[in-house]
Amino acid sequence: MSIWQEISAYRHTLSCLDTVNHDIGSEREDQAFWWHSLSPSLAALLEKNRYSEEEQQYYLRWFHQWIAPALGVRPRYGKPYYTSGLTHDKSPLEFSQNWKENSPDQLVRFTLEPACRESGTNSDPFNQKIARDVITRMSKHVPGIDLTRFEHFFQETSVPFEASDEIAAKLLPGQARARVLLAFDLDHGGPVAKAYFVPQLKATYTGVSQKTVVFDSIRKWSPSYNQSAAALEGYLDSLPNEKPPQPFLVAIDCDDNPRSRIKVYLNETSVDTLNKAKEIFSLGGRLKSTTITESLKAIDEWWYHIFALEPGSQSDDKKVLFGPTAVYAFELRPSEEGREEVEMEVKLHLPLWVLEQTDAQLSERLSAWFKKHNHDVFADRYLPDLEYAFPKNSLDQSAGTHTWVSITYTPKTGLYMTMYYTPRLPEVNGLWS
Repeated sequence: MSIWQEISAYRHTLSCLDTVNHDIGSEREDQAFWWHSLSPSLAALLEKNRYSEEEQQYYLRWFHQWIAPALGVRPRYGKPYYTSGLTHDKSPLEFSQNWKENSPDQLVRFTLEPACRESGTNSDPFNQKIARDVITRMSKHVPGIDLTRFEHFFQETSVPFEASDEIAAKLLPGQARARVLLAFDLDHGGPVAKAYFVPQLKATYTGVSQKTVVFDSIRKWSPSYNQSAAALEGYLDSLPNEKPPQPFLVAIDCDDNPRSRIKVYLNETSVDTLNKAKEIFSLGGRLKSTTITESLKAIDEWWYHIFALEPGSQSDDKKVLFGPTAVYAFELRPSEEGREEVEMEVKLHLPLWVLEQTDAQLSERLSAWFKKHNHDVFADRYLPDLEYAFPKNSLDQSAGTHTWVSITYTPKTGLYMTMYYTPRLPEVNGLWS
């Protein structure tokens, strides 16, 4: 049985996908591999989240035209041509969907690490070129994508090609070498593009910290972000020097809105208790807005729920995370004239694949959370929808499809969560063979 026949055997009837497959005609082998490996999951997520047939077909055609080719050379001989560090299982694309307390609708999204034939080779050892090429070409055909901010942060985190050997010699064995990630929210008005820049290589090359690379790039972009950037940087500077957390991503929206956020991602391996999680979330009490206060209440409730803890001080200091722990996304926005309070939203990301629960068990816990917050319909369909989107992932027998879940609170959305999923291409689907 060929790989395409095997995929088809597991696939449900997805009428919009069938229509698109009928229309697309011949494909290059690499594009065909990624398309047939990933499009059934995308089609299922779009269908189950009530996108119109017109929207489903638009996004599937868009994915076929732009995203499938951007994943590069297909795996061969049991291993990937280029190894992505995006997900814990090395799948180069991660799906997600969000949940808003004040809305019945969910939005489908995904993140990818673009690659090409030159990625990881002597021609482009740090895979610096393809993400820029993809988003530049897409911007000429897809409305709403502006690259001004992208170009700034791309240049601020780039390293010279001629220094590749010098930089590679300083990296630890197996250390990820990703430079740029792309992400897209599949909004009902069209795709919303985002970009994530890794400061590690620039820090290695220049001999400065990743923190310095990130905050210098923000200050050079616009002084309007200085207030929120200074609050975050000041907190990081106040921490003990033994092993201070370092920003590992700076992210932007690829639009021309002067009020757009700049996100700084922080990986904190010491977060293993609720109290530690909240301490960093509020920057040690520096963030005191109503939004932050409500977010901290949400974290309390979510932490007790996902880890099955009784509320109280003993639970607040109980270690429940081991290995990969928390990631924080600090969303910086331009300061308003005359406003003294720092304007910042924060999201806490927790790793789900390390919790020693099957994906079905995690789904049941998530469903109970949604039901608790009066989203009975989404609660009832959450696990069946995942089984529909990832039919080969054996959700009731294994863990790993859920990667992360993030939580925050905003006045507009109420509680806001995003659930992230890997398609588990190498591990479950055997598509590296």
